[in-house]
Amino acid sequence: LARSIQHGVQASMIIDELGPTFANLLRDGRHGIVTVLAERCAKDFEECQKAFVKCMLVALGDDATTFLLYGHNLEVGAKIYVPGAMILCNLLRFEEKQQRKFARDLAALPVEPFVKMMRDGSGSRVMDAFLDGHATREVKRAVVEKTYDSVADLARDKFGSRLVEKMYKLSAIDVKEQIAERLTANQTLIAANFHGAYVLKNCRIDTFKRKREQWAGAEEGNAKKRELFADLLQGDEDKGEKEKKEKKD
Repeated sequence: LARSIQHGVQASMIIDELGPTFANLLRDGRHGIVTVLAERCAKDFEECQKAFVKCMLVALGDDATTFLLYGHNLEVGAKIYVPGAMILCNLLRFEEKQQRKFARDLAALPVEPFVKMMRDGSGSRVMDAFLDGHATREVKRAVVEKTYDSVADLARDKFGSRLVEKMYKLSAIDVKEQIAERLTANQTLIAANFHGAYVLKNCRIDTFKRKREQWAGAEEGNAKKRELFADLLQGDEDKGEKEKKEKKD
């Protein structure tokens, strides 16, 4: 049903109808419709995000993020609850105001369970969604800084290594330098690992060690290119939204 929704009005009606049942659906493991609604709100119906978030918070209360990550036992650091993680991924892709509570809850997790989440297949997808989402730069920076002392271990992990590269790529130059410093300090250990070797290569650690100014110049240039490309994409998105609105009118 949710996948066949064509308009935001339809989505709003379904959310209004099913919202009061979210608590029972989620706690009974019947999460499919909630997952699809979250996905559609994230991708297609931004105007429905506020109502969806309200229903989620009414259903799960202040512990919503913990429940979505860990399921019924609400034990921080427990095994990741896969269905809930899928919903949380979509919530983190909502516009900034609507995803704010979930992003801040994630940022407030203690370091140990946070890093454990990053090393989990489903948990790493939550971190992906957070990094790609609309959380403020300050919140994202706080999360990345939280991982500094775990960078060497994460770099040698199947899932964590991908996230180290992503954090490095998306961060400001001073944060990149902090990540690179920790990779350099553990280079021998990391280089001996299959995943770690790729992290060292993609983060250009050899250049960082030998030609720091060249490394910094290249990274700043790459950041400017990404910002320009993002501006171009945003322009295309705005144009597309305008055309959609004109067609509706």
